[in-house]
Amino acid sequence: MQDLRDAAAYLPHRVTVRAGDTVIAEGRADENGDGVSVIPAAHLRPWSPEDPFLYDVDITLGEDRAASYFGMRKFSLVEHQGRQVLALNNEPYFQTGLLDQGYWSDGLYTPPSDEAMVCDIRTMKELGFNMLRKHIKIEPLRWYYHCDRLGMLVWQDMVNGGTYNAPFMTWLPALFPKFKLHTSDRIHPLFGRKNVHGREEFIRECKDTVTALKAFPCISTWVIFNEGWGQFDSKKLTALFRELDDTRLIDSASGWFDRRQGDFKSEHNYFAKQFVTPSDRAFVISEYGGYTC
Repeated sequence: MQDLRDAAAYLPHRVTVRAGDTVIAEGRADENGDGVSVIPAAHLRPWSPEDPFLYDVDITLGEDRAASYFGMRKFSLVEHQGRQVLALNNEPYFQTGLLDQGYWSDGLYTPPSDEAMVCDIRTMKELGFNMLRKHIKIEPLRWYYHCDRLGMLVWQDMVNGGTYNAPFMTWLPALFPKFKLHTSDRIHPLFGRKNVHGREEFIRECKDTVTALKAFPCISTWVIFNEGWGQFDSKKLTALFRELDDTRLIDSASGWFDRRQGDFKSEHNYFAKQFVTPSDRAFVISEYGGYTC
């Protein structure tokens, strides 16, 4: 593989960026250029759910050609009315969405068709949502592509593991909120993470997930753990995610055991009135309600 990369470095190659049918940047790597494509500021068009603009890019290397796309956007936190809030392209942006578990009546966990994925995402937009939290599941790459081009933000959960300890993971945190903050997730047996090989496998899969999905503009947030399901070593894992991808926000622990490692406080509330207390952190209700048919 390294030999192929070394050989490719000596082949003439060209990178062309288009906005629609207009070429806005082109870079050549040969005796006349260094291969860098610089997009003029006049052509900056930030991606957002309201304007999901994507640039096309063509890359040629010798006789080979690849076509792709990208979007330009920024996810961050900003101060707004004295509080930290989520931002898109440096402006406060209120994200409202659904916990999308990816079930299909005619495909179970597998989307039955490309058209079904498009219909699902478009319907959510028509209902007024701008975000989907992809819950404990990874979809086919086509799903993320459609979110890119249709304009739907995605919070991507990791696929959690470990065994289940019902009293510790559900009853006690629900009844005693402070229990969620002061319980260390380094006590691995309490979180069903006694098996060291299982913890190592989870870390490998997290790395693979970020590598597979980080190119999609729509993904705004990585969600590492959900409600204490196999949670462990939050500080270490959050630092790993920042190293893997520092362009997105991190929900270190969605609900339950908050170690103050993530970019915001992520609260699940199915049981009581919600009060947002003064804090130096942004606040998100990442699950609530439990509506049923």
